[in-house]
Amino acid sequence: MGIDGPPVSVRRVELRDERPFGEEAERAAWLVRYASVPYGPPEGVPFNVVFDAESENLIGAFTDAATSWAHPGISPLGTLSADQSEIWGERPFPARYGELRSTVLQVLDAFVLAEHPDLGKVGQVILRPRFFLNTWPKKELHGASTYEPANMWIVEQLGTPVGEHYGVFLTTLTAVFFDADRSWKQTGLGF
Repeated sequence: MGIDGPPVSVRRVELRDERPFGEEAERAAWLVRYASVPYGPPEGVPFNVVFDAESENLIGAFTDAATSWAHPGISPLGTLSADQSEIWGERPFPARYGELRSTVLQVLDAFVLAEHPDLGKVGQVILRPRFFLNTWPKKELHGASTYEPANMWIVEQLGTPVGEHYGVFLTTLTAVFFDADRSWKQTGLGF
């Protein structure tokens, strides 16, 4: 995982992921809490890592939710489907866990370097490993990315103004990084 020091707590929980991006939305999990990772304020920020209770595979990691969140200027026109069967012309599936090479802190570091969030002030940051199949045509078409199927990390920054679209401020930023080299793939803004 890349986190130094012991956790402050480990407990079994029933996880319900609102945007599972190709994983199970509900399941038993182990929630491992660390007092601090070295981001944000001088004392760092609390950090949580979640593992599937049966397989012990990494499901994801997240910072604590802020006490107050920014809300988008308007309500989203629709909600994301529970299975997230296709986003950005690509299809996410559960990660190939035995092939993951990045730690959650390496991915968080790549996100901080790429997007410059203030982790002491954002609503919440969530990291999820997933395996992506590219469903775009196999030749470059209108800027569509082409790549071999790969483990990637979806990183969401929630509850903080991140941009504006047609006069409405947006509060969700989603970034995707290739596993292993943690190179940035793409970033998108949303409600």
